[in-house]
Amino acid sequence: MYCDAHTRQRKETAPILAIFLNISGFARNTCLAAVLAAALLGIGALTDDADRGTKALLALAALAAAIGLLYRYLKFFRLYAREAFLFYAIQAPANPPED
Repeated sequence: MYCDAHTRQRKETAPILAIFLNISGFARNTCLAAVLAAALLGIGALTDDADRGTKALLALAALAAAIGLLYRYLKFFRLYAREAFLFYAIQAPANPPED
């Protein structure tokens, strides 16, 4: 996206956009970790007879955490795109590129 590359090159806007990218990346990575934990706990609950209820409950909790973190990631990704568009609109170049 042209406006993303344009706003990331500016020294005033790059740190702000980097914060959004770091937070959304953290939420994405922890969401994936929670999905993997839910899958492993679910498999453990199905295959192991001991503590089946506890593992199933932990799998559901990890799945709920993954869903919450997915929404958090999408929220920060939306805010990142909004900020990139706003910074571009404020600092738009005089001659936009021609396609």
